[in-house]
Amino acid sequence: MQLLLPFLLLLAVSPLAQAKDVDRAEYVRLAGEIRGLADRQAWSGVERAYQAALETEHPLSFRDHMSGAHAASASGDVAAVRERLFEAHQIEEDRKVVEWLWSIDNDYGKVSVVSKRGAELEAAKMPFDPARAKAVRYAAQTLCETGEYAGMLPAGAYQVGEVVFVVTAGVEAPLVSATGKRRRKRAG
Repeated sequence: MQLLLPFLLLLAVSPLAQAKDVDRAEYVRLAGEIRGLADRQAWSGVERAYQAALETEHPLSFRDHMSGAHAASASGDVAAVRERLFEAHQIEEDRKVVEWLWSIDNDYGKVSVVSKRGAELEAAKMPFDPARAKAVRYAAQTLCETGEYAGMLPAGAYQVGEVVFVVTAGVEAPLVSATGKRRRKRAG
């Protein structure tokens, strides 16, 4: 009877506990994948594995969030970088994380832009810094493909169609709504 009791207890494990074990196993697999891809700087693969790891509902590690932040940075998605850095900071205080967050908060502002698909977002002056320029290109591509962009842009002036707006570092801009088309100036 004593040998049968552990077996019966094993059978009595709830489906919820079994699902958590599966989630944990999948998370462990994905965390290994994130590490390997991050070591090779294969950021699109890191992004895919990071998103899949989030779906497991298993808590991600400091290293997972940092790799996710680097993956988002590689694509130009500054809002995702900030969110992932914040998550990493909640797990472990790290000077580099705080400095990166401070840099984002002092160089970027939050924006929400709605327009027609195909609309072009243009910076009055394209940033020289490659990371900032990448953030502008990411926002422009997202707006063009979806007709919406909610994220962060470097401080500066921008235009969508005839609508000009200014992004101020550390400030959330009001919703920008534009048609995405420019009127041609008439000669004469």
